[in-house]
Amino acid sequence: MDTPLFPEYGDGGDLIGARRMRRAFRWCITFAVFFTIMLWFSEHFLRFDHAERLYLSALTKAPESGRNLLRQAVLHDRKNNEYPSPKYVEALAEREEEDLILPTYDQAYKIDVDNPSLALRFGCRLFHDGQVTSARQRFREAAELDPRNLLPVYLEASVIPWLDENNEDLDPAMGLIARANSAPGKVQFPRPLWSPALPDSGYLYALLRRQIVENCSEPLFRFTSLAVARAEMDITENKTGRWPEHLDSLKSMGTNILKGSLDDEGGAANRVGGGSAQAYLALAICTKVVEQQQRLAEKAGNGSDPKLTQDAVALEEALDRLVAFEARRQDTIAAERDKFSLPIRLGFASLGALMLTYSIIYIICKICRVSSTSHNVAHKRPGRLAFGLWAATLLSLLLLISLAQAASIGAMRGEALLSGLWWLSVGGFTIFGIVYPRILLPRPNDVLSARSSGSASGTLERDAQKSYRLAYLSLLRRYMGVMFGLALLALCVWTVAYRILSGVYPWEVELLAAALESEEIELVRQIVSSFS
Repeated sequence: MDTPLFPEYGDGGDLIGARRMRRAFRWCITFAVFFTIMLWFSEHFLRFDHAERLYLSALTKAPESGRNLLRQAVLHDRKNNEYPSPKYVEALAEREEEDLILPTYDQAYKIDVDNPSLALRFGCRLFHDGQVTSARQRFREAAELDPRNLLPVYLEASVIPWLDENNEDLDPAMGLIARANSAPGKVQFPRPLWSPALPDSGYLYALLRRQIVENCSEPLFRFTSLAVARAEMDITENKTGRWPEHLDSLKSMGTNILKGSLDDEGGAANRVGGGSAQAYLALAICTKVVEQQQRLAEKAGNGSDPKLTQDAVALEEALDRLVAFEARRQDTIAAERDKFSLPIRLGFASLGALMLTYSIIYIICKICRVSSTSHNVAHKRPGRLAFGLWAATLLSLLLLISLAQAASIGAMRGEALLSGLWWLSVGGFTIFGIVYPRILLPRPNDVLSARSSGSASGTLERDAQKSYRLAYLSLLRRYMGVMFGLALLALCVWTVAYRILSGVYPWEVELLAAALESEEIELVRQIVSSFS
């Protein structure tokens, strides 16, 4: 006896057409994933040559992690180019191990002798390693190459006392500082080597910028400490000499360094120059100087100078504000990393949950021997609406998360709410998938009633119930497969759109995590204006 057919449950349907529809959907999802992967692959492996690719990859990593990549970039560049690019060696010098920094700077300098920023960084490293004469020569060269920058002159003056440590005369250094104070220009610390293909508002760029300022600050701070110690000793012995004008010169140097903390190109200080690190150096210098000026006033019998007292209080308050800002920077960066990694974590977790659910249903279908005939039941209006709403919901939530990321610094407002809505959507649409086949498929009793006016046999009833179960499992499996595919599609569309609008991929968290640049600009601007 032939097994009865139930068209309501897919028997006798368009098997070939149904298979084509499923394959077309799979190919669409595969194309979206492939396009996203190829976009990333082409930018990272095909857009630039090997050395540049290694260079860019190193810039997106912490200095310790990017070191080996830059070493490979230097070797590849030397091997394949008659005139090697100095930027790879310079970038390596910024990240090199302690005992290799100076030789690497020397290599970069031989390639690029006309680079004032490189000469400054090289000179500061030479001074750190005790090669004072060579350091002074590098500072002089930097001053000749960039006469509008006062920093090389200040640095040259700062190393003069260490040329001959037996000579305690600070007048040559102070005279050079005084001439620099009266010259036009500003104090500009070197900028980190970076690529225009990468945003410079992230955590890594700010970290390199602060490291350069701190390294180049060493000669200035050591000279100020030496000068202040000499002044204190002479003032104690009633040998004021030229210290009033020398201290004024040091204070003017500190003020000039403070003014250079912001980049005011174009007439508006809307970019960080040396930022808070440069401002801290300037305030520390001024604080040391004001303390000695107060001692000098007291020694002269003039008592406490109200103006100097006011300056000391203002300097202390400004330093406290900078210290407090730096103290909360790391907590903010950690919150930024967590914020920008949120959609990636949600996306992978939900894909994993959907894949697990689909795998369980797939195994059940195999155990129950769900055949291809059962897949002939076409999705109707409720299912299509659910699929459209599912994709739109994911895209909308990803958009809302991206907007919330851009609108907040540190912890994201509404993170718990958005995460809750995300998982509520995943759970809600998954539960609907369990109910969906019952909405779409008619009950076996209704099918049998419509087929025969009489009572159905027990065998026919069992066959109908079996066909119903198989069609139910088939629809549930296909529903979960479509949910998984649409989730992949939504994530791919969001990734490509994110890359187009922001310039980076959403998983490049170190480039996205803000370094509080806007807050730093505002804080430094307030401090600069209060001391101008």
